[in-house]
Amino acid sequence: MSEEETNNAGEQEKNHDHEGQAEEPPYPPLLDYLQSKEGHELASRIVAILEDVKKATIESATETHKRNMGIQKLWLCLQSGVFALTILIAAVLAWHGKLDSTVSVLMGTLFGYFLGRPMR
Repeated sequence: MSEEETNNAGEQEKNHDHEGQAEEPPYPPLLDYLQSKEGHELASRIVAILEDVKKATIESATETHKRNMGIQKLWLCLQSGVFALTILIAAVLAWHGKLDSTVSVLMGTLFGYFLGRPMR
């Protein structure tokens, strides 16, 4: 290789090396900032906000769960009452010979409605 080709190759390598390096940002890196007093205060505030959000979410979920438990208990009592009443009425009507197909269909529909409906 000639001297001129060697110089051109060296310049290309220098240009290539500079292209691969990133320039230093004009501000300090994030970790250095977080280690400073201001950065520590900022991180502490963010952590406090996240803890408050977490606490509020848990409290809200607990209240909703308690309210739903009361509704589910009421619904279960209502279902049990309708089942017992339907069976009692069917037994009394069958005993007296008054259980006809129309009443049976109506009671079966009511029984199926409460049995098939999911608890909310």
